[in-house]
Amino acid sequence: MRIATIGPLRTPLSLKTGLDPKSPLYGNVINSLPQGDKELVIPNHARATTYRDFESAEKDDLDLRLAVWSPKPGPDGADVQFHIYPAGVTIVHIEFEHADTEDIDALELDVQRFARDCVDHHAPRLNALLCRIRKSLPDGYIEGEKETSRVSSDDFSWISRAIIVSDAERQTPFYQRLIPAWLENTAQPEDANAILAGDKDYSITWLNYVVVERDRADTRYLFSAVRTAQFFYAAHDLLNERAYHALSNAPFEKNVRTVERSLRTARERAQMLRIVFDVQMGFLSRRKRRLVDDLTDTWDYDVLINNGERILSASESKISEIISKRTERSSFFTDLILVAIALVTVVEVSLYMTQYSREVMSRPALAYTDSGVSWILSLVASVDADTMLLGGAFIMIILVILYVYWKTRR
Repeated sequence: MRIATIGPLRTPLSLKTGLDPKSPLYGNVINSLPQGDKELVIPNHARATTYRDFESAEKDDLDLRLAVWSPKPGPDGADVQFHIYPAGVTIVHIEFEHADTEDIDALELDVQRFARDCVDHHAPRLNALLCRIRKSLPDGYIEGEKETSRVSSDDFSWISRAIIVSDAERQTPFYQRLIPAWLENTAQPEDANAILAGDKDYSITWLNYVVVERDRADTRYLFSAVRTAQFFYAAHDLLNERAYHALSNAPFEKNVRTVERSLRTARERAQMLRIVFDVQMGFLSRRKRRLVDDLTDTWDYDVLINNGERILSASESKISEIISKRTERSSFFTDLILVAIALVTVVEVSLYMTQYSREVMSRPALAYTDSGVSWILSLVASVDADTMLLGGAFIMIILVILYVYWKTRR
C-alpha cells in the first residue's frame, strides 16, 4: 500500500516579524538565499522584484514558504520534501510503500516510526542547509543568533498519515475492510462509506486520511492544503508555548527587562501570525480555502487562537505590572536620592549658620550696618554644634514622616 505522512518539524529558522512575501524587504531575503538546484527550490524567487496579485484565480497567489528541499531518496526509497517556512516550522511530506496489513494500531505506529527514522536520516544535511540559509540572510533579518541548534525527529510531531489508493483499488475486499477501520476514529468516520461507494474521493479530517488518486496533481493539491493548515496550527502552537513559558518564568526571572522583552516578542509574533493567516486565506484559491477552513475548524484552530489571546492578555498584564514595578522602584530610588540630598543640605545649612553666627558674635564689624546685635545669631552662636546637627536630623525626620504620610494617602 502507498502511504503519505505530513507533519510539522520545529526548526531554528525564524525571520523577524513582518518579513513575508508582501513586505518591501522580502526581496532582500530571497536574493540572499542559496541558489536553487535539483534538490532546493525557492518558491518566490521569480517574484522577488515584482509581485502581482491574483495572476490566476485557479492558483494560490501567496506562497509563504522560504524554501523547499527534496533530498534524494534514502535506502528506504521514500520520497521526502521539507517545506521550510520562516517561522520556526518546517512541514515534512513523505511518501513510501508499506506492506499490506489490516492491523490499524500496528500500521499507525509503524508509519510514524518510519517517518521519524526518515527525518533522522536526512537531519544532518537538513541542519547544514538551515545553517547555510541562516548565515546567508542579512544581519538583523532573523530571530536569535546565526548559530543553529540541531534538528532531529524529537522535534517532529502531529504526524498525519494518508493511505493513497487508486480508483480500482478501493473496490477490492482489502480496502473495503481497511478504509472503514482506518477512518473509524477520525472526525468524520462516515466518509468511509462515501469513499467506498464512489461518492467521495478523499477524507482529510484528523490524523488518518484516505485519498483516492485519480490525478497526481490533484493529490498534491490536497496535501498542499493540509500543509498550509498544519503550518499555521503548528506555528501558532509554538508561539503560544513560548509565550506561556515566558509568562511562567516571569516570577523567577531576576532581570525584568529580559522578561519584558520575551513577552513583547511573543505578543508581536502571535499578532503578526494571525494577520498573516488572514492575508494568506485571502490569496488562496476558492477550493483550497474551503479545504483549509474545514481542516482548521476540525482541529479547533479557534480554540488555539483564543488560548493564545488569553496568554497575550496575561502577557499584557504582566508587562504592565513589570512597568509599574519598575516605575515604583525608580521612584523609590529617586526619593532616596532626594532624601540624601536634603539631609546633606540641611546639615550643611546648620553648620553654615553656626559658623556665620559665631563669626558675627566674635567680629562685630561684620554687622556694622545693624542697629543692634541679632538675637537670632546670638542664639545660634550659643548652641552647641552637635545640637545643631541633631536639630537638622530631627527636621529631616519630620519631613520624611510628612512625605510618607502624604505618599500613602494620595
